[in-house]
Amino acid sequence: MNVECQFCGLVICILLWVLDSTKKQLNLYGSQLFKYILLLAIFLLSMDIASIICIANQDVLPHLFVITICKTYIVLLVFEVCTALLYLLYDALGERKHRQYAKKIILVNIVEAIAIFAAPLYIHSEGRIAYTEGPGALLAYLFCVIDFAVIIAVAISQRKKILPRRLSAFMVWVSVWLASAIIQFIDAELLLVGFAASLGVLVLYATLENRDGNFVRELGCFNGYALELYLGQLFERQKNFYMVQLSIDEVKANLKDVVENLLRRPVMQKEIYLFKLIGSEFLLITESEDLYSSVMKWLNSDFKNNFELQRRTQVVCLTNALDVGSAQKVVPLAHYLFDRFKGRSLTLDSEVTKDVLDAFLTQEKMQDEILLALKEDRVEVFLQPIFDTHTKKFVSAEALVRIRTPEGGLISPGLFIPAAEKSGSIVDLGERVFEKTCEFIASGRMQKLGVKYIEVNLSVLQCEQTNLAERLSCIMDKYGVDPKSINLEITESATLNAKEILLSNMEKFIARGCSFSLDDFGKGESNLMYIVDMPVSVVKMDYDLTKAFFKSEKARHVVYSVVKMAHDMGLSVVSEGIETKEELDSLVDAGVDYIQGFYFSKPLPVNEFIDYLQTKEML
Repeated sequence: MNVECQFCGLVICILLWVLDSTKKQLNLYGSQLFKYILLLAIFLLSMDIASIICIANQDVLPHLFVITICKTYIVLLVFEVCTALLYLLYDALGERKHRQYAKKIILVNIVEAIAIFAAPLYIHSEGRIAYTEGPGALLAYLFCVIDFAVIIAVAISQRKKILPRRLSAFMVWVSVWLASAIIQFIDAELLLVGFAASLGVLVLYATLENRDGNFVRELGCFNGYALELYLGQLFERQKNFYMVQLSIDEVKANLKDVVENLLRRPVMQKEIYLFKLIGSEFLLITESEDLYSSVMKWLNSDFKNNFELQRRTQVVCLTNALDVGSAQKVVPLAHYLFDRFKGRSLTLDSEVTKDVLDAFLTQEKMQDEILLALKEDRVEVFLQPIFDTHTKKFVSAEALVRIRTPEGGLISPGLFIPAAEKSGSIVDLGERVFEKTCEFIASGRMQKLGVKYIEVNLSVLQCEQTNLAERLSCIMDKYGVDPKSINLEITESATLNAKEILLSNMEKFIARGCSFSLDDFGKGESNLMYIVDMPVSVVKMDYDLTKAFFKSEKARHVVYSVVKMAHDMGLSVVSEGIETKEELDSLVDAGVDYIQGFYFSKPLPVNEFIDYLQTKEML
């Protein structure tokens, strides 16, 4: 009997079923579709083998039985092609619509099966060549051709919505299937169509459905890709779930030990899933309130008995996870919680309150608004004039970023700056401000009014870019800006993370003619070595230090010392936050070189800034 290929295919499918069934699974809808394909392939190959056995023994078997087995095989062949179409449609439709379409397609399949069973079918058997023919077989081939045409049409029309890996794997499967059909048509002895189905299933498993691709084997948990799929399904189903975020101090703890000791019981439960995020953050998720309660009891028990575990592990719980809004916001929320509660001593009862969640959602909304503002060019530069105490003129200004709402109002920097720093969009904001500043300088309007340079802030993230000097130099060259008209402000925190990178960039800027200011000096834990190490020409005293000058004798001594030290080093000093004539006079007497604050002007749009300087010049 000519069943070698079918038998090999059947063995492959059974092995895949065993491999798939022995691993912990997320019960994803797409994986369920794959299981149906795999199960159908097993039945298909089994019936293919059974039909050949029946044909070979048709002399001793009832004719109706043989015909029924043969028709069952070709019906399953049509069903397998149809199931392949359903699998391909999953990405394009989503689960809810897919279920609706699946019912309709299955109904069509049933009608096709009835038509095949009702049509006559004849058996051809000659040596090792055995196949069916007649109206029933022709109908089956026709239905398969139609389904294949629909598959190809869907693959082409929905290619942007379908997961690239799924699309490529699927096209390989279809190509193998079509090639096997052509070969079998040319040489009827080579029964490859059923075997091609098993090869297609193998390709899908290797590229998409292999659980090892979604698993961190050394830790025994799922990875971020699996989390993305699982969360997408939960939110599409609007299925509430319970989430426990764990952040582990990698310096003090071995991740594998923590997972084995702290999470061994939850991970062993069928409907509790552990996911590893970037670094040492984990998410433990379950859809069951009872299982969530069990998890909290287990964790409480382990924490009470292990003080070292308490010290090195941060735990935050979220019981209203759907309130996050979308699957895409869950992982950012986990990172937000890690940053917000980092270093705090938390109990296991620490749940994400409505206030915390609202703060996160506000930040996420602001991040979206920043990206939209950049796209729609609603980012503006406001300029705050800086007064020279020696020449009694405005010789410079600080460029400050502002974002307009679509209605024309302004968003508070206190809202969008922290959000931009968290999301990383502060880099794009910084470049946009730098470009708009260069565009303003290139207009020549400020030079006519005696403004020599504009100060532009560099964010911490910008300072960590190895190609910062090249990127900003390209912008200066684009507008033909004299580098001497640019002063770049850095903060003390910017020098902590990537000092060597920053110094390298500073050297390149200074070589071109730019100068630097050290902003917010006196804020936090000031280190005098910053002034020593950084090639800055200006020191800007922090707002709080300036204000303290008028309230504290100690602060006055500090300011006097800073001014003297800076002057001895050949540096200029700027005081920010000056609001009254008395404050101005006091700091002029203290030897401060430049004054910036509301006493002169708040930050102004470019045109208002020019009008302000023109008015002051006339006075």
